[in-house]
Amino acid sequence: MNYLHTCKPPIIHRDLKPANLLLDYSGELQIADFGLAKLRPQPSQMESDKYVMTGETGSYRYMAPEVFRYETYNEKVDVYSYAMIVYYIIAGHQPWPTMNGSKAAFTAAVEGNRPHIPRDWDDRIVRFLKLWWDDDPDKRPSFENILMELNEYSQAVFKTEQNAAPHVKNSSCCIVS
Repeated sequence: MNYLHTCKPPIIHRDLKPANLLLDYSGELQIADFGLAKLRPQPSQMESDKYVMTGETGSYRYMAPEVFRYETYNEKVDVYSYAMIVYYIIAGHQPWPTMNGSKAAFTAAVEGNRPHIPRDWDDRIVRFLKLWWDDDPDKRPSFENILMELNEYSQAVFKTEQNAAPHVKNSSCCIVS
């Protein structure tokens, strides 16, 4: 996702969910299904850093609140979806498993609720999730920052060497024309 968001212009996936994440034969994660993806114009070409795009786009359960509410949005919608995926991986079940997708989206977007986090989860992971799924997209970090935070977390928890962690590239990835 960092690669997509650092392209010129950035690519917003808009349907990030577990079913669109695939593992290849080498165990490398691949992002699939770009049918709803959009190129975001550079902020210099827009009045703000948010872009008017179609509301209620993507899979409800993983949809950012601002998309459900038909508000302007940017690539931070993918960060919210990522938070829901991480929750799913850790919890072992999808967010709000007893609700249908549209009710789950309503619960997040209108009622402002988030999935229940058990008390025994690692405090740092809980802080990450709460930041990544914040109702205010401006408070959600970029994927570049997420990668740095996760690298630091991995080094602290697994006592890995600095050079053993995946490298985070600071340069832009591509130019889409």
